[in-house]
Amino acid sequence: MELFVSESDLLLVLNASKCEDEDNLKQACDLYIAFASKFMNLRNQVQNNSSLNAQHQKDIHFQITQLLTFAINKAEHLEKRLKSNVNSNSNNNSLSKPIALHYLFYLCDKIAEVGAQQGKTEDATKYYTLAAEYGLELIRNYKIPFQSEVKTALSKAESLKKNNNSELITSPKRNNSSDIFNQAKPTCHLSVLTAQTFSSSTIPSVPNNSSSTSPSPRIILNNSCTSTISNYSSLSVNSTSTTTILERAIVSTTVNGSTPKPTPLKPLTDEEIEVLKYTSVMASGLLLYPWNDELDLNENFNLPLPFVDTQLNFHDDSNKHVLPLSKEQRSKLYGWLRPHEILALRSSKNSPQLIYKDEVNEDNIVQSHVVTDCSFVASLCVAALYERKYNKKLITNSIFPQNPKTNKPYYNPSGKYSIKIFLNGVARKVIIDDRLPVDSHGNLLCSLSLNPEEFWVSLMEKAYMKVNGGYQFPGSNSGIDLYALTGWIPEEVKISRGQCTSPTSFTFQVNGNATNHPNNNSTNMNNFDKDLLWRRMYDGFQLGKCLITISTGHLEKQTEEQLGLYANHAYAVLDVREVKVTNSSNNGTSPTFNMSQNVFNGMSPTTPSSGGVKKLIKVKNPWTRKRWKGPYSPNDFASWTTQLKKELDYDNTIAGQHDNGVFWMNYESLLKYFQTLHFSWSPDLFPYTEIRHSCWDHRVGPISLDGTDHHTMNGNPQFRLKLQGKGSVWIMLTKHFTSLDERDRDYLTFHVHRGSSASGETVYKQGIDRVFYNENTLIHKGRYSNDPHYRICLNSEDAVKKVTNDKKKRPSSSLSNSETLNKDQDAIFRIVLSQHEKIQTIRYSLFCYSTVPCTLEPIPSTYRYFKAYRDQWTPTTCGGSCNQISTYRLNPQYVVSAPSSSSLSVSPTSRTSPVNVTGADKTNLRFSCSTAHPLDINIMVFSNQGQPILLPAKEIMVASSGNYRRCFAMCKISSQELTHIQKTDALFPLTVVLSNFSGSLGDFEFRAESTNLPLEVRKVV
Repeated sequence: MELFVSESDLLLVLNASKCEDEDNLKQACDLYIAFASKFMNLRNQVQNNSSLNAQHQKDIHFQITQLLTFAINKAEHLEKRLKSNVNSNSNNNSLSKPIALHYLFYLCDKIAEVGAQQGKTEDATKYYTLAAEYGLELIRNYKIPFQSEVKTALSKAESLKKNNNSELITSPKRNNSSDIFNQAKPTCHLSVLTAQTFSSSTIPSVPNNSSSTSPSPRIILNNSCTSTISNYSSLSVNSTSTTTILERAIVSTTVNGSTPKPTPLKPLTDEEIEVLKYTSVMASGLLLYPWNDELDLNENFNLPLPFVDTQLNFHDDSNKHVLPLSKEQRSKLYGWLRPHEILALRSSKNSPQLIYKDEVNEDNIVQSHVVTDCSFVASLCVAALYERKYNKKLITNSIFPQNPKTNKPYYNPSGKYSIKIFLNGVARKVIIDDRLPVDSHGNLLCSLSLNPEEFWVSLMEKAYMKVNGGYQFPGSNSGIDLYALTGWIPEEVKISRGQCTSPTSFTFQVNGNATNHPNNNSTNMNNFDKDLLWRRMYDGFQLGKCLITISTGHLEKQTEEQLGLYANHAYAVLDVREVKVTNSSNNGTSPTFNMSQNVFNGMSPTTPSSGGVKKLIKVKNPWTRKRWKGPYSPNDFASWTTQLKKELDYDNTIAGQHDNGVFWMNYESLLKYFQTLHFSWSPDLFPYTEIRHSCWDHRVGPISLDGTDHHTMNGNPQFRLKLQGKGSVWIMLTKHFTSLDERDRDYLTFHVHRGSSASGETVYKQGIDRVFYNENTLIHKGRYSNDPHYRICLNSEDAVKKVTNDKKKRPSSSLSNSETLNKDQDAIFRIVLSQHEKIQTIRYSLFCYSTVPCTLEPIPSTYRYFKAYRDQWTPTTCGGSCNQISTYRLNPQYVVSAPSSSSLSVSPTSRTSPVNVTGADKTNLRFSCSTAHPLDINIMVFSNQGQPILLPAKEIMVASSGNYRRCFAMCKISSQELTHIQKTDALFPLTVVLSNFSGSLGDFEFRAESTNLPLEVRKVV
């Protein structure tokens, strides 16, 4: 097999970097261009290589893209130097070859890894050896501490030579989901290495983190690859290890406008780094590096020439490196112009500004009719309102460059901007240029500001469209968009179906009064608590802890015209108010509307709400036109009393003279005509945060005919959440995606099981801590969603609530409050991820926001040893259920034993006496049987000296899986529970019988597992 790239191709970039370091700029530039040309073709070949699976393609594609980006940027940089006659590198101590060596090391290492997995031992050995050579050169010539990587590569090469890369089935198992979570991946970090290798003039050094367990210091590469390594001679090979840049990017990530958490986030594991690295590469090839203040606040924005975003690989007829446009944009496009060129086309003598008078204003934000991103523009509106109202930076602290004195963004004549966007588990850096699409009159063909000199709205939109593949954006929702802009916690409330994912019980302080928010996780319209929803809206908004947008569903054209609302459209909520009515008799009578059919029948806007309080919402259409025509609209003169106008500082007569898309409406109208509310909650509400980034391999977990995990969840990712004391926790699952198709394709959720009892006992015992079945301890059954974020709310008390066995009741309504948590008792939950149809590998982040200290850890399997046996029920081995005495003996039977040196012996005892274990350490056993066929199956374990079982006699039965279960059965044995053994002094050997109730044909898999002892399994002939 030709493994993707030849050594001669790799020498091109090495020779280019060497020529550059020796000031032979012309030859270096030519070599970089030649290398880039080869690797562009190579990247396409990798994408079309049918012998590679999707993950291998993406891994190789990522490494090639890094080298390709490095070479292209180097070539462009050298061309500029040659044109400006800057042919000397004497004033620059930086070097390029070490960077090339570093990239080549990881490319060869990844190629070798893929080759080894495909069984191409010779090729894999070659590339591991080549990677080691590159690493040795970094050590010898540049004093870069690369010993551990070189040692690992050489070790793998030697292992392959000896053909010693296979594992026995009796070795500690590695294909359990919890083990996959912790597998060590080859280190291949995005922003590679540490800031010690940068000169002080480029990026300030980063202090060591003594608590880090990361590899030795490495080279840091910034996005543009123009800052290179310097002062290698001063580096010590034995330098103190520091946290990698990627780890620091996550650990130091704080939500815009929020205060630091009281406890730092834990260092990332190798597996977490691999997850975040993988989803940093979008399907389009776009690289989205994790944001790091120490590096990205020092990005070089002062460039001698106008910046062009070469990451964009789309080209139209006359423009290169641009975003794809919508059909409407293309029909009107004049060109891609920069702000000063746009103003010149308009014959304006004014200078462009990023933000007018350094203050964003929601009134100036306008959605263009040629881009379908109303939810994004509505999100910009509510974020800008928050910033202006509370004087807290929420949206502008995501835009760079910024004035170091004022910390405010400013217009950059070079045209380069950096936008911080929260995506795939962390904040990430999105670099853009300032070229924008315009028509022949200089009108922007994108979202804009009403102030013609202000461009921040258009640039923010461009950054978001870049992440989402272009202006042909199919639409989103404000929960997704606001999370991307701010990192605030999204919540979706479906008004039309009454599905409200509200906190279980959470208390806000409003005007000194505590308001409680009881559980409303899922309900129907008959039980929909609109008063509770209003309290949450009002309290959250008035506290400045909640941003709100609303959206409509399907509306007929005639209804749209009558209501002044538009179908499937997002609106920004600018205010939420309660107004006490002092004299209801002055409120007038029903309003008169100038329309042939009154769609507002049944509504009484002039009747005060309960308690003499009007509940009103101020709303903005992001189009800045087309507003509500119903109750409390500008033309509803009967509802706008003098008192109400004064309370809200609003004159409907003046407002009616100009349609700016802003209107008031009553709460009842919102509930009747809107479909969805999107709340975004400030993480400041929670002083404690736990985050885990992980991967769910599609090959791990149960196999069933419908692709679901309804029968067993043991193979699903599972986490243990512990709350220290009484408090509330919001749990959010964020699905990573690299394209919009991928974002909307998979339906994911999680279920929550209790792990505590009021007596302080835990359901966790050695070997039985993981959840197998979605019953008994279930306290929250998740709702499958293709939204990238899924969130629920729990209280500590939920950890000890009992669940009834009434399957007709939903888990949320079957909880019993008969148990309460002790004052100082920890609350323990088990979180189990679930897919509706498991068709591909999913990477995700799990967030826990808590009011009390908490910990979140994967639940590992304690069964270290296993044996698997694939078999089938055939016409001669279908013995039927244990009730069929005459044929039960025909069922498949297996003898399970342990090596004689580690036998588990027990002293003779009666059936009711505890078993006294001697000899080997105490162990736990687990037996399971699974099938993809719709069969009800059972497992019985007998102690019969390894002899065939003729009858299912209770006297010799050790354990049973209980009632026959569809597709999966499992039973466990612990050394403390062996109370049924008699007439023998040894546990092993055991005989296991597998049966299905109907005696039908079908394949199955039998697994025998042990916590401490290797097992031997043989089939009874």
